Amino acid sequence: MSARSNSVTVNVIGTQSLSCSTSLGNNTCANLTATYGTQFSVTFTSNPPGAAITVQAQNNSQCTVSPGGSGPGSVNVTMTSGQGICTLNASAQTPYYNASNLSVSINAQPAVLTVSPPANVSVPFGHSIPAMPVTYTGFVNGDNGGNPSVTVPSGTLPSVVSGS
Repeated sequence: MSARSNSVTVNVIGTQSLSCSTSLGNNTCANLTATYGTQFSVTFTSNPPGAAITVQAQNNSQCTVSPGGSGPGSVNVTMTSGQGICTLNASAQTPYYNASNLSVSINAQPAVLTVSPPANVSVPFGHSIPAMPVTYTGFVNGDNGGNPSVTVPSGTLPSVVSGS
């Protein structure tokens, strides 16, 4: 019996392509901006369908990425910084197609924090100034106010909040 030799040729049909959508307001992945603390999903879709899609965050100090969303190319994103750019890099591979890559940049914006001193506090001349707690609104991601202080100048001047 003689040895037979078989060869197999695999032809690449075309190039895999990726598109992107998001749960943020405009639903597209162009010019994305998200506020610190915002959680949203980003979905990458392959054409032809069925590709193994991998998504990673390039700048982990601006955002975190976890599996989730509506399919194998979906991730949940949480903005962990109020400044900088988070870049998501996606790659897709389907047999017989060239691999495809897509990067999406998300500009991080600071969250709005409002610090309000107590209203209409008056202290008679010569009396000590009582403790005056401040009220915060707008904290995200488990942040808190720390140990703020309210400086009250004499007279009828506005209060100054510091240390928050």
